[in-house]
This record gives sequence, C-alpha cells and structure tokens, in this order.
Amino acid sequence: MIIGAVIVHYGDLSVTNQCLISLSKSIDNIELVIINCGSNCRYNWPDNQVIYSPGNLGYGGACNYGFNKIKDKCDFVIMMNNDVTFFNTTIPQIMQHIQNKTIGDLNCPVVMNSQNQITYDGGRITLSGAKHYHRGGYFKDFKTDFIYGCCIIVRTSAFKKLGCYREEYFMYWEDVDLSFRAKAAGMSLKCLGDVFIRHNDKPQYGVMRYYHTRNALLFAKFNYSPMMKIVHRIYFFSFFLPVRVVFFLIKKKFKAVKYCIIGTKDFFNGKVGMK
Repeated sequence: MIIGAVIVHYGDLSVTNQCLISLSKSIDNIELVIINCGSNCRYNWPDNQVIYSPGNLGYGGACNYGFNKIKDKCDFVIMMNNDVTFFNTTIPQIMQHIQNKTIGDLNCPVVMNSQNQITYDGGRITLSGAKHYHRGGYFKDFKTDFIYGCCIIVRTSAFKKLGCYREEYFMYWEDVDLSFRAKAAGMSLKCLGDVFIRHNDKPQYGVMRYYHTRNALLFAKFNYSPMMKIVHRIYFFSFFLPVRVVFFLIKKKFKAVKYCIIGTKDFFNGKVGMK
C-alpha cells in the first residue's frame, strides 16, 4: 500500500533535510511531496517531489495544497511540519495500523520533544484551546478529541469530506478547528500509542501570540452556537486575554503583549490569513 506524505517547508533548509533523512528508510512506501512556501532554496531531493506554492499559504493552506496533489493516489496521507523527525519504526507502525484496520479517520502519533519528553498523547478542546494529555499509557491507542497538527495521518475520504483545513487561520488553531469539526461529524479521532515522532519545535513567541489570540476568536466565530459565542466572548475578555497580558507584563515580554492586543484588534477588523 502507498500512503501519501506532505512536508511543509518554510525557512531553514537543514531542518527539512533532517525530516527527509528520517523518512528515507521508508520512502518506497510513500508518495512524497514537499511544499515550498516561498523559500528560495534547492533541496537535495528529486525535483518531481518539490512543489512550489503560490506564495506563503500558511501551514493549513500548504497542507491542503499538497494533499490535493496526491489525494487521488493514496487512501491515507500524512501531513507534517518540516521540524518533525521520524523513528525507524514510525512508518512501519502506521502501515500496520492501516493493514489491521485499527486506524481512525484522523490520527496522530505520540509526540516527543528534543529532550525525548512526551508532549502529546491525545488531548481535549476547551474554551482556551487544546489541552495535551500526558497519560503515560504508551503503546495503547486512545480515542481523543484533539489531533495535534504537527503530524497528522488522515483518511483521504474523511479529510475531503471535512473540506480540508480552514486556511483563514494561517497558522495555529487550524488543528483545533479540524478536530472539532471531525468530532461533530461523528468521525473517529485516535492517538496511535505505538507510533512515535519527535517534534523539534522552536516557535517565534511574538508572532505565535498574535495568531493564538486572533485565532481563538476566529475558532469561536466559525464553530460555536450563538449562545456559546457569548460565553466564549465573556471568557476571552474576562480571563483568557487579561491573564496572558498580565503574565507577559510580569515576565517583561512586552512584544508578546503587543501581539496579543494586535491579534484581538485584527479579529474585530475582519483580518484573516497572514498577519
């Protein structure tokens, strides 16, 4: 069986190369595409696997772009950040789940950081966003309410039915939104407890705070009922935003405060996509 893989590249070429090297032992089982979001660089990889996107589409947009290139060839597609690396067992274990029919419609591996600490093995969605579980019951599969978007394994038919990622978010919260819509549609969401990856995430905190703040409001707008929108708006202005602003002021992270405020203003000004 051939499964698809979409790697979203932006920025550091060496990071993407590490991701590709980690995939190399399983490459015969993968229909691979690399989406280059505006970086002017050359890959040490076959040209027919590199697709240049029309500008920087954001994470969800780039995943959608790559997915649409290979969706007719594959029943399952893995979409990932370029700062993800795979272990030798990762792809074989995913293939085993597919063959044994123990895979869900949307799936995520157990995620480790660069210090080999577990940072995700399932999660839930709250008013403030996604909460990652740290269950400790590894090698067991879990049903989950939240699929972590750094590396997601989707059933092609399910992802198409959901209409793919919403691109208005640009980055952050698109995985929360996708998980919420999938759960509402009655789809199965699973953390594959015997599948492991490493996510070497180095977020840019100022920009991250902008998208986390604005997109929290976007998520409520897109997904909540009129009554829940009111509840969320009260929660956002009485707790979510003030707590973050006070925390960053105490830590003297004034740039983060600025981006929280700009993100809130941009939501009410109707701004979506890239900042």
